[in-house]
Amino acid sequence: MRICVIGSSQMAAMKMAHDDGGTPADVGMRFMGRGGGRFRTIIADRRGISIDRRPDEKAGPNAMWVPLDAVVRYDEHDVFVVYGLLRLDGLLQARIEEQSANPRFTRSYIEKGVEGVFTGDPTLRIAGDIARWGGKPTYVLAAPLFAEKPTWTDGLPPEPLAEVDRLVAQRCADVGAIFVPQPAATIVENSHTAPEFARGLGDMGTLSRMEHDVVHMNPDYGRIVLDAVLQRIAADAAADPSAFTAPPAEQSGAPSAARGLSRFFRRSKSA
Repeated sequence: MRICVIGSSQMAAMKMAHDDGGTPADVGMRFMGRGGGRFRTIIADRRGISIDRRPDEKAGPNAMWVPLDAVVRYDEHDVFVVYGLLRLDGLLQARIEEQSANPRFTRSYIEKGVEGVFTGDPTLRIAGDIARWGGKPTYVLAAPLFAEKPTWTDGLPPEPLAEVDRLVAQRCADVGAIFVPQPAATIVENSHTAPEFARGLGDMGTLSRMEHDVVHMNPDYGRIVLDAVLQRIAADAAADPSAFTAPPAEQSGAPSAARGLSRFFRRSKSA
């Protein structure tokens, strides 16, 4: 199986885990992308996946993976994985705020903020366009939760994070993609990534890092995520082999942006 990962700097951990070995012999993986804000310049259309050179003329190569400089053809791969900039921390905080007995913000304000997470981030746009034009199974990974305890909670039950995952999964499904949640083994108190996964990352080549980096994870995290993705792909391929051999074909229908939001913000009558 030929898998192409299109990502931002978040995929560095998975790339390093892959390079350390352990990937099944019958799986070939190709990592391509753009770091930081340059991820937004990635476009997927009828020709394939490429970058918009107009806003990115002077971008240099990236040492962590093959820079996305040439067009990636859909027929060269069986599966695509988009590992972008989408962050769930704000969605989780919004869910807690919305459930609060004394919320600081109106429901309308929170809803607009949640919608902005999806419309302001390029991850779903890129994944949806790949699924539409490529006609191949397309998976989405969100950036990991920050690797430090949030100031707005002392710990959460599992339900809010599960609701956020369901919302993101629905929004991915609306554009023809499949969401793979962050593995539970990497999450502490249902609110943040275990701090040990942000330690010992080492050199990220030309990628810049913050002095106190709770955003980028190490190869130990990358291994867990890589295994989760491969297991999901294997299960889907076993359940529906034809989906992994379908020729490129444009999908019909527009995404339903509101479908998941109505469930996300449905208050319990017992609350």
